[in-house]
Amino acid sequence: MEELTHNLDLVEETVLDSLANRDDYVIFGGYAAMILVDVAHSNDIDIFVNDPGGVVEICEDLNSKDGWRMTKDEYISNIHLTVMERNGFTADIINGSSTGVLFIQTRHKINYKHWHLYVVDPAHLLLSKILQLSYPAQQKDKRQRDIIVVERLRSIVSPNAVEKALKTFSPYTWLATSTWL
Repeated sequence: MEELTHNLDLVEETVLDSLANRDDYVIFGGYAAMILVDVAHSNDIDIFVNDPGGVVEICEDLNSKDGWRMTKDEYISNIHLTVMERNGFTADIINGSSTGVLFIQTRHKINYKHWHLYVVDPAHLLLSKILQLSYPAQQKDKRQRDIIVVERLRSIVSPNAVEKALKTFSPYTWLATSTWL
């Protein structure tokens, strides 16, 4: 698996520019892992937004930029998922997930390149990646990447932080049968 310090392209910069002046979101999943432990991500960014209006605002902002288009806007079990796409890169914008609310409550504001971004707490990301590794239908390349993410996060997350994070997850999180948290 290729590992490198990630060079952003214009498409990613557009999304990060859109998020940098907001305070109602958290970046999670593979893109958060790339920011936190420098592991190559898939061609998307997962964003949980605190309220439905925030989803609309981010989509409108991206839509006003050249080349962005909405490819999905659906509700799945009270979770609103909107996908914006440009040149094969997607911004997966989610509202309504109880785990997403937890990620908002425990997020960290970090400096990444020239942006100040809200990113999922490393201990919560570690636990969510461990959960995803238990998902039998996970794609092989994603599984390999998640193993590296777990190994790297284990080296920076203290056992106390994991214990504290474990107590914040709903018991139903551990019964999840999909990769959407």
